[in-house]
Amino acid sequence: DLAERVKALEDRVPAGRQSAFFELVEYPVLGAADMNLKWLARQMAAVASVSMADARAYENTSLQAYEDIQQLTSRYNALEGGKWNGMMLSRHVGFRHWNDEECAYPVISRVVPARRHCMVVADPNGEFCTQGGDWTRKTLYLTGFTSPSVTVQDVAMENAGTGSFRWEVTGGNEWLRVSPSSGTLEPDETVEVRILLDAAGLEKNVPRGEMLIPELIVKSEFAHAVVAVACVSFDAADRAMKHYVPVLPEGGASEAELRGLREHVDAQRSYTGADDLTAIIDAHEFECGEGYRIMYGYGKYGSGLRSYPVTAGFDPDETGAVMPTARVQAYAPEAGEYLIGVISAPSNPIDAGGRLRVGVRANDDPMQTACLVGSDYHGGAPGCGEWAAGVLNNEHRSYVPVSLKQGVNEITLCAIDPAVIVERILIKKK
Repeated sequence: DLAERVKALEDRVPAGRQSAFFELVEYPVLGAADMNLKWLARQMAAVASVSMADARAYENTSLQAYEDIQQLTSRYNALEGGKWNGMMLSRHVGFRHWNDEECAYPVISRVVPARRHCMVVADPNGEFCTQGGDWTRKTLYLTGFTSPSVTVQDVAMENAGTGSFRWEVTGGNEWLRVSPSSGTLEPDETVEVRILLDAAGLEKNVPRGEMLIPELIVKSEFAHAVVAVACVSFDAADRAMKHYVPVLPEGGASEAELRGLREHVDAQRSYTGADDLTAIIDAHEFECGEGYRIMYGYGKYGSGLRSYPVTAGFDPDETGAVMPTARVQAYAPEAGEYLIGVISAPSNPIDAGGRLRVGVRANDDPMQTACLVGSDYHGGAPGCGEWAAGVLNNEHRSYVPVSLKQGVNEITLCAIDPAVIVERILIKKK
C-alpha cells in the first residue's frame, strides 16, 4: 500500500534530504494511514464485538496506531534540532471537526470473555450470530445460495468462553457438504466452517426457481445452534447470466420459513444497506457513450465513471445539453418494483449551493434522479451530517425506485451535475 511504498523510499533519499522527506512526505502519509487505522479499527471492534477474538485484535490495532502517531509526532518535533517543534502537537490528532476547542480520542470498549462455556456461531461478516442457547431459539440465516454465482459460503465459529469444547455439524441435505464437520475449539480460537452447494444436484431434483431452506445443526456438549441455508434451484443459463438480481421465490419453502428469512434480510439491510439479495455492478462494467469515461483503479471500489468536460453540467431543464450516458444490463428473475442505489465518490459540488445528481433509467421508462448531495449540503461544515458521513464512509449513496421486467433489463446512467464520479450501482427487490 501507499504507506509501505513510502517506507521503502526512505532509504533511497540522500542523507541531506531525509528531514525534508520526513516532514513533507513520510509524516503526512504514515500519520494519515495510522489515523484512519485508529478510527476504523475502533469501529470494527464495535462491529465485531460478537466475536471476542476479532474484537480484541481490532482494539489492539487501534491502540497501536495511536502509539505510532505519538512516535511519529515526537520524531517530527525533534527534527533539525526542533526546527518544527510544536507544529504537529499530539492534541490536534483527535479533532473530529474543524477548529475544535478540544480533541477527542476514540472510545475503546474491552470485550471480556464469558466466565463459562460459550460457543458463538456467526455469519461470514460477523453481523449476526447465535450462541445456541435453548432459551433463545435463535436461527442464523445464510442467503448466499439465492444467487446463481455462489456455491460456497462460510460460517464462523468461536470459543468465546473458558475451557475447550468439541463441536460437530449435522443435518442439511444431500446437496450440502460441510468441511470441517467436527473439531475442538480452545478459548479464543475460531474456525471457518465451509458450506459447499452441489448446484447441479439441486437443479436435477428441485424445479427451477424454487427454494429450499435446509437446516444445519451446530452442536457442542452445552449448546446447539440452527443455521438455515436458503438454496434456490438454478439452471445453467441462470448460472451463466451476468448481473443476476437475486430474489426470494415463493415456491418450495413454507410460509414460516419465508417469514423468518424475510425478517433476517430486512435486519441485514437496515444494518449494512446491502445483502446477498443485492446485485453489485461496478463502474468498469458499464458501456460508456459519448461524454462518459471509465477511470480504472479509482476510489473505494476500484473504478469510476466520470462525465466530460469535468466542469460541465447537463441538467436538461437548465442547459438543454445532450446528457452523457453509460449502460449496463441486469437480469431480473421476476417482474416487479426494485431499488437502484447509486454510489459515488465523496466529492463536493463545484459551486456553492450546488448539487450532485445523476439520472437513472430502467429500459425505456422515464429517468429518475438520484440526488447524492442536496442544495443544503456544506462540505467541511461541522454541522453538515452528509459531509461527515461522506468522509467517514468514503462515498455518497442514493436510491431510486424502478420497475424491472422479467428477464434482461437495460440500466442507463445519465450525467446531470459535474463532479459526480459513480463507482458502482446496487440493484435489489423493493
